[in-house]
Amino acid sequence: MFTKSIDIERQLTIMQEHGLTAEEWLLAELFMMALDDPSKPEYLSTYLLKCKKDRLGMDTLQSLKDKGVFSSDTVIPKKGDALRLENFELSGTYLNNYFKKALQAGEELWNAYPSVVNINGTLRSINGIIKGGYQHQEDFYAKYNKQIRYSRKKHEEVLDLLKWALEQKLIHYGIVEYVTCKKWEEHARMRESGDMSGYVLRIDTLEDV
Repeated sequence: MFTKSIDIERQLTIMQEHGLTAEEWLLAELFMMALDDPSKPEYLSTYLLKCKKDRLGMDTLQSLKDKGVFSSDTVIPKKGDALRLENFELSGTYLNNYFKKALQAGEELWNAYPSVVNINGTLRSINGIIKGGYQHQEDFYAKYNKQIRYSRKKHEEVLDLLKWALEQKLIHYGIVEYVTCKKWEEHARMRESGDMSGYVLRIDTLEDV
């Protein structure tokens, strides 16, 4: 799962599209966190055991399944049965919609991209977005989402290619150019062919200086 970056407007949009109540939205968020790392379900546990004043009705969980938050394979426990996390799974439709609205991919790419590189001994900032026409990071995140066609799989491929390109010291341009020109496609061809002729490998990220 990606680092979360979702504002209240997008939260309300997802709630509206899936017909979620406030409690259902909160439960969906808590289940997402718990399922992302099953070894750390503390937020869900804290809500159920310490925050919620009445018992969680199974009809609430069934409603989340009926509204497409949980997958059709999710087994809703019967009254009196224990709630087992391994019986729950978020649906692909919900995750894809959440991924598109939350702009998680853009934030994760931003965090993975170097902010400064050393070009011939000169440190240069390469993560500026204002000159690229973006007033806010969220606008840039939305552009990246569109470039990868809102695909979680493509985003994972891009991050893998970016890591490879950084190891090969091929990143010597700003993040706006990287996204606008879909530089990951160029890197994919280079990695597959093994041909990097014409590229001068003298660019270092700040960490290498």
